[in-house]
Amino acid sequence: MSTGGGRYPLEAARTLRDDAVEVAQQALSTAMRELEALEHQRDRATELVLERTRRIEHERVAEAEKDASGRSAAHMLAGQAWIRRLETEREQARVAERAAQADVRAGEGAVESKRAALAQARAEAKAVEHHHERWTRDRKRAALAKEEAEAEEHAGRKHHDRG
Repeated sequence: MSTGGGRYPLEAARTLRDDAVEVAQQALSTAMRELEALEHQRDRATELVLERTRRIEHERVAEAEKDASGRSAAHMLAGQAWIRRLETEREQARVAERAAQADVRAGEGAVESKRAALAQARAEAKAVEHHHERWTRDRKRAALAKEEAEAEEHAGRKHHDRG
């Protein structure tokens, strides 16, 4: 049984849609890897803030002990300046942490956008594939009907030739 000659008229669209799905899958994969890296950076920034906070608390306790043992005003001022420097470093770490959190949110948005694009590409590819299946089915039906008509015509001629 032949499906009749002819190429599927939307073969180019079918190929383009399949390619679009592949491109969308790769884009999603890339966005997910980038998000993972951003999350790692955010986690490291958070750890740095905690580390700075612990260091400041440790230094405050050490300075209080030194103050209790009696030391010069110059040494006390130097100790306070050191703690202020550590607090400045902690604030810089907090700024970096907030920026990293914003980057993660942007990365999450990119992943969701890529997921939506992939879903759209898959839906479009599926629509073209369904059309192709209907086209193939219709071509097979038409070919079968043609073969049956030819067989009936051939059988009719044989019957007529005998009579």
